[in-house]
Amino acid sequence: MKINRFLLLAVSLLLASASMLSCSVASTTAGVGVSSGATTGGTSHGKATNGSARNFAVKSYDKIVKDSQKGSGEYLNSLVLLMESEGVPKEESVPLIKRAARKSNGNAEIFGDEIANSL
Repeated sequence: MKINRFLLLAVSLLLASASMLSCSVASTTAGVGVSSGATTGGTSHGKATNGSARNFAVKSYDKIVKDSQKGSGEYLNSLVLLMESEGVPKEESVPLIKRAARKSNGNAEIFGDEIANSL
């Protein structure tokens, strides 16, 4: 079971990193020059930063909200694991996620801020 939790956390971090990279890669109109903000979030000795949890929450907002309405799902579980890696107990994560979704009123950025503030 520990391997499954580790793999889910690793996939979550990869999804968060991929989301950050896809948003931060920019090209000029001539197609020259690429910039990357890949250092915005990430990990420190296997621990997710609240920046990566926030970015994952923003990029996966719709899917996380759908999962939280169902009570389970891979996006909800991934965010719970990211929050757990920041010290939020699993049993507190889902209520915090649901509260953040209510406060956000459909705004993914506000949702991400609420998640980051809860860490």
